Amino acid sequence: MRDYNCSLPRMRTLPEAAKELKAEDPNTCLTLPVLRRLVKEGVVPCVYSGKRALVDMATLNEYFKQHVEQTRPSPIRRVKE
Repeated sequence: MRDYNCSLPRMRTLPEAAKELKAEDPNTCLTLPVLRRLVKEGVVPCVYSGKRALVDMATLNEYFKQHVEQTRPSPIRRVKE
C-alpha cells in the first residue's frame, strides 16, 4: 500500500516561480532574469524536463533565507582612533 500523505516538492518552472515570489512579496526584486541566472550558474539546483528548468520552491526559499543571513553586516563597527 502506498503512502500518499508524503509531501511532494512544489516544483515550478522559472516563470511560475517568479510569479509565486511576486505574489508572496509584491515589492520583491527577484525577477525572472535573476532566477534564470542563478539556475544557469548552478547556484540554485534545478531539474530539467526537456528544455524547462524546474525548481523546488522550498529549496529556492531556503537558498534566499541562507543567503540573506550570510550577507547581513556585522553589528560591530570599527571605531576610528
